[in-house]
Amino acid sequence: MSIDPQTEFLDSVIADDLFSTVASFKEAGKLIALDVDEEQQNRAKQAITTAITNASNRRANEGSRIALINGEPGTGKSHILATMLCKASFEPEACVFPVILQLTAPVSTADYEKWLVGAIFRELGCRHLETRENRSSLQRIAEALLAKVDDSVRAQFESLRWDDEDNLIQQARVVARQIVRNSKDVLTESPSSGFVAALLLASVDDEDANDYLQAGILRPSLEILRLRPINDNSDRVEIIRHLDLIMQLIDGVLVIGFDQVEQMRNPNDASLVGHALRQIVNVAVMTKATCLLCAIITDAYEDAKQNHTSSLKASDIDRIEREPPRLTRLHLQASSRDFLKRVIDLRLMEYGP
Repeated sequence: MSIDPQTEFLDSVIADDLFSTVASFKEAGKLIALDVDEEQQNRAKQAITTAITNASNRRANEGSRIALINGEPGTGKSHILATMLCKASFEPEACVFPVILQLTAPVSTADYEKWLVGAIFRELGCRHLETRENRSSLQRIAEALLAKVDDSVRAQFESLRWDDEDNLIQQARVVARQIVRNSKDVLTESPSSGFVAALLLASVDDEDANDYLQAGILRPSLEILRLRPINDNSDRVEIIRHLDLIMQLIDGVLVIGFDQVEQMRNPNDASLVGHALRQIVNVAVMTKATCLLCAIITDAYEDAKQNHTSSLKASDIDRIEREPPRLTRLHLQASSRDFLKRVIDLRLMEYGP
């Protein structure tokens, strides 16, 4: 594929520092000021909004909860992803829990699901996106779960957080069981009480609970919770499904944004990008309250579609491209250059020439 000389530098390491500013999720609130009012960017924003709304409305059609944005380097894919999720997390009526995964870490196809689950729970515990309450998504999920139990039970759990670590796990078990009992009135399938307890413990920085959720390590201290061992990829995917059940219970939406997917391209593992795209569809199939957003350079997406070793199927491509909100493609044009000029001006204002 020939490279446009006007955009060649954008696809090189020279532009990495520039793009790290554009895609800085921690500063997404400030970066909203860089938005460009332009038709194709507005289409991409609308696709994201539609996918989140469809997940909120529990649309059964899997492709309706997937929004894939592709385009040349410098067209604003990462910026749109960051700022749209920042805006969504600020909506007072919306119960949106965003996770943004930048796929720059070294990973193989065999280890992809292990990396994915670990990355989701690590990001849920971070505050990369500014929120109205300045709390992590994990803390907000725990608060929504605690609202489902009796005041006395909730108060006891919250008091133990500070002064009785030994009994905290036992109390998390009590709280989780009550949450699961109450969930049977609104869900056809309830999440595991052990998983709910682990989530509550992780929200108060319990190391053993975080080890279980992020790495599948089951410490002796958590045996009382009767957690499901995480031994293989099917177990890891099941964890995501139980997280989705919790979203259904608290009327929330889990939004997983995959950014810079093309960075996963590996000459020794040509099927990796296709596998990542395939898993995006798989997660959509097994969930109801999860929205999946993906930003990827056009040629990387086309390569994955045409790669015969890729696990990406024709039905997966149909869900991504032909089910609304459908694939959105961005092209570098005058408005994109205006956007880049604003980024450079911002850098000069912040750090000087």
